[in-house]
Amino acid sequence: MSDTLVFNASDPVTGLPTVDGFVFADIGVIIAEAETGYVNGARLELGSSGLAPVVVTAVQDGNTLVLGLMCRGDTSFDDLDMVMVAFRGSTGAQRRIDIKPNWGDAPEPLNPVSLGTGYGAADPDPASPGSHLTPAPVPYSLQTNKPAHIGPTFYQRGGPTGPWSAGSQPTGFETKVRSWRPNVTTASPTEIAWSVELRVPISVATGGAGWIDLADDFGIFIDVFRAFRYVDAGDGVYGWSQYKFPSAAADLTGVIGTGTDIPAASFARGLKGGMATQGEGVRIKNGSMGIGCRLAGSSALQGTISGTVDNTIVAQLDNTGAAASGIVAEVRMANWGLGPPQFNSWALAPGCANPSGPAPALVAGTPASPSAMVETGNAWLAANVPPDYATHPHQCMWVQLRATGSPVVFTQASARRNMDFVGLSDVARDAEISAVGYPPPADGSGDQEFMLRTRCRKVVISELIGKGDLGAETSAIIGGALQFAMQTGQMGDPQHEAVEEVHARVNTGGRMATMFKDKVVYLWITEGLRRTHQTMEIDGHKGEIWDNSPGDFSLAAFHTGVDDNLGWQFSGGGLIKRGDGTYGIKVKDGQTATIGVKLSASRDTKPGDLSDLPRNFPGEDGSHGGGDGGKNGGCGKQLLALALLPTGAYLLGQMFA
Repeated sequence: MSDTLVFNASDPVTGLPTVDGFVFADIGVIIAEAETGYVNGARLELGSSGLAPVVVTAVQDGNTLVLGLMCRGDTSFDDLDMVMVAFRGSTGAQRRIDIKPNWGDAPEPLNPVSLGTGYGAADPDPASPGSHLTPAPVPYSLQTNKPAHIGPTFYQRGGPTGPWSAGSQPTGFETKVRSWRPNVTTASPTEIAWSVELRVPISVATGGAGWIDLADDFGIFIDVFRAFRYVDAGDGVYGWSQYKFPSAAADLTGVIGTGTDIPAASFARGLKGGMATQGEGVRIKNGSMGIGCRLAGSSALQGTISGTVDNTIVAQLDNTGAAASGIVAEVRMANWGLGPPQFNSWALAPGCANPSGPAPALVAGTPASPSAMVETGNAWLAANVPPDYATHPHQCMWVQLRATGSPVVFTQASARRNMDFVGLSDVARDAEISAVGYPPPADGSGDQEFMLRTRCRKVVISELIGKGDLGAETSAIIGGALQFAMQTGQMGDPQHEAVEEVHARVNTGGRMATMFKDKVVYLWITEGLRRTHQTMEIDGHKGEIWDNSPGDFSLAAFHTGVDDNLGWQFSGGGLIKRGDGTYGIKVKDGQTATIGVKLSASRDTKPGDLSDLPRNFPGEDGSHGGGDGGKNGGCGKQLLALALLPTGAYLLGQMFA
């Protein structure tokens, strides 16, 4: 359900959540900590086609609700990054909490320690004499269990309209912040990430007279504002992208403060207590990591379609609620790149069975113990694959589920996958940028303007060995890349290195170290944002709102050569380069453009963004809020996505147990 967030009771066996800012381990970030308090809770991904830019976790802990909000793919820590959470109580009264988690660079001088990306989580004030942060060893610079930079700020109002007035902090409220820098390849734009946890009471009895009573079915609105700067010095010129729950809610505009309007339609349903079970049911297992194309004779899911081998488009399902049956899948396609924002604007692939036949029945499950996985399968025989798909095999896939028999509760009925597994040293392909399905350009130009942001994480496989439970996300992504490598002969002879044989060698010690000694997986991601020409203002800083619905396209690239360099290059399509890793493109409304993408990895490759492109659009004078001299990739904001192989989760779990 895209408008429901379930707060199940925390699991007494795995323990209660600790409000310290840590939600779950980010991919490739090796830490000793674990947070088991959300095992029984909900997980919601915002802006996702794989590696979600924003993840929400939720659980009920006795008389309180605990929310974890994780944001990654950001380009800088900014004073104006913000989290807003609003609640609607049983009488219609509302309470709102605004939190600005991060210490940025402004108005202080650029922080030489963090390479001009701000300080992130900090305590005390990092600008005070002698208090500059000394980060952990590169690449992680982890800061955790810190107070928010500004806030929490509490607001209240008695109904669905009108201005907000100052509210008070309820009894039992807690919040803490965490920040880190994932490991990126040499010369990749810097990526930073941060997370916020907060605990709120469920009633006046526990929170005090200034709070509200939350029924078991209450209203909730979440907005994560990810700020970026066009100019990376001082305050610069700001822009924002908003990741909202529910995702259909309109972006907030104007001055963010007491006059901020959150329409009644923007509130989603929060379920707790006796209502929580009504929000549990069938979901696509691991979201966009649970869909893909399986070629005949293979166990892997991938993002490419074959014109010579029979295909099956697969959605992997499990169940956290009552038993369910009669579930079918409709699948639609778009060329690899940034597809349209609406499902119906994607193509029903000719020759592909739509909908699928019914999936096997799902037995009942719970959030802590989901049912066994089943699959839907949309058959697409090679003989029925049209030539244009055979010549553009790298497809984005969007799956939607529906029930054909008895009613079924879906907790996630839709997912899209915009990535593929590849092997390096060299990959070249086209990407399509679609301007179909958006509101008419507000500037009257007839052009939809997009910002493309690239970056590349680097995960060294040998660093994961022996680190225990890496989590479903890391296991699916890295395990999928390893399975791809085995099946394509890049890691042993696929005729003799069957997956089962690799599983059997888990505890062979030195053999494992030798096997993965020089292996690396690159997560290369290009996120798309659309210019809306709408503005908002926080703390006197006014900037543009950029729509993150275009999504992203990305590659999980397996490579042998830990010390090799990775470089990439964009070309064609009217692209311009605002700075290293940041590009602009204008596409006629309702049309598409095609750009070229090339990745290379070797000891002799020049690292980073190698694109040779104009710096401005035709007729532009160069004063557009764009370049920052290449320091941090110019004006940028990021929306992530990688949809990866869920079968790899089992593979990695076996290998690195």
